[in-house]
Amino acid sequence: MGGPPDVGMRAVTDEESTFFRQNGWVKLEGLLPATVAGEMLAAVKDTMLGAEGGPLASLVDLPEDPDERIFDFDQWRDWHFPARDHRVEPLHSVVFSQQIGYNTRRLLGREVGVNYHADLLAVKMPEGHEASGETTWHQDWINFLFDRVGFLTFWIALDDVTPEQGSMRFLSGSHHDGPLGRRNFGDAPHVVAYYPDLLDRYELSPPLHLAPGDATVHTGLVVHSAPPNTTDRPRWALVTSYHPADTCYTGAPHHIFHESLGLEVGQPIRHPLFPTIYP
Repeated sequence: MGGPPDVGMRAVTDEESTFFRQNGWVKLEGLLPATVAGEMLAAVKDTMLGAEGGPLASLVDLPEDPDERIFDFDQWRDWHFPARDHRVEPLHSVVFSQQIGYNTRRLLGREVGVNYHADLLAVKMPEGHEASGETTWHQDWINFLFDRVGFLTFWIALDDVTPEQGSMRFLSGSHHDGPLGRRNFGDAPHVVAYYPDLLDRYELSPPLHLAPGDATVHTGLVVHSAPPNTTDRPRWALVTSYHPADTCYTGAPHHIFHESLGLEVGQPIRHPLFPTIYP
């Protein structure tokens, strides 16, 4: 049995890998053919737009019905695991492709296997919708239970995404500061409010316009945000994350890596829900 079919994803270049390690993020123009991005959008559009977007249920015990997995947050409409659990194509083939695993290892810059972590649709709804707001400054890595760095996220545009729709912004190089604490902790609404000098010490990435099939990739430690969607069009993005296969489980509580999975503290994460996709 082979893996998912080839989706036409291109390889990351040496220049892109170097930029990523220096800045903590990189834009990958034309990572996927626009036709594949269009197929992904067509596969999920009606389900996402037709959902009620109810209150968040526990991710530990998610319902099987995709219509019951779509939730509205302040910053976007969310559908967790359309590729892994519902095997929506071509999302599944993209998320579990050998090529995205290869690209992840190129970006990590070391010879290590690559494990799948999670996938979700993050659709910032049109202006005026409750799920159209700002995504405040934060780091991703500090929310998880990894014993080492290397966790990273591909953010793939399924349609044209303009700055006015809420494309992401990064504080370039801020990953070198290490973990800065969970967002919305203490009296601070977000990490920059807690560390206001970040905006002085690190350059803000330019506003990004992504075409269908373009992507950004960011490390879990780079500080990033996204402005609200001020247009009448949804912002369509597939978000899929990976971690080095030698990453060990720390035992910290988390809704994705929950106790019922039987992971062993201090040992590499080995579970069918988080398979090694490369090599």
